Amino acid sequence: LREPLGLTPTDRMTHFPELTFDFSIGEIFPCWDAGACLYVATAGDLRSPAAFVRRHRLTVWSSVPTLAAFVRERAQIRSEPMPMVRLSIFCGEALPHSLAQQWRSLAPATRVLNLYGPTEVTVFATAFEFDGANPPDGDWLPIGWPLDQVKARVVAPDGSPATDGTAGELWLQGPQVFGGYWNTAANQQECLV
Repeated sequence: LREPLGLTPTDRMTHFPELTFDFSIGEIFPCWDAGACLYVATAGDLRSPAAFVRRHRLTVWSSVPTLAAFVRERAQIRSEPMPMVRLSIFCGEALPHSLAQQWRSLAPATRVLNLYGPTEVTVFATAFEFDGANPPDGDWLPIGWPLDQVKARVVAPDGSPATDGTAGELWLQGPQVFGGYWNTAANQQECLV
């Protein structure tokens, strides 16, 4: 994840999610690995996230798209630009193309990165960088391409590889994929042995 994020020791990154949300791990450890500073938002900061960013001169925004939509709505009421944000990371929900485009007007110097990864993959598996010039096919940004050490393919219902435009199931493989959930009956039995 180091390469697509490109975090540095001079970065100052937002942290909005609860610690129980797997996305929080995807913020905490890459930030600390780079030697960057992580700024944990309070409940009060969530009422005005853009003010939180400006007050601390944060350079990296990281959130679910819903929080960005909230900031966008507030920005239509009053100007809340964030010119110091150089990287905007979105994950946890589908990212609408219109939101990504409007986000770039609030943070004009930013790179917009759409990350995807189901919980079973221990946070991120794919990335798509939206530069404004690469409009998607449809209303949503794609989930992108597999990150290093991740293999991905879309499989049709019959088990064959899905072709372009064919619906299917995303299969992921890599060292961070785990095979079960804690506290399920089968896993409890394994833990007791």
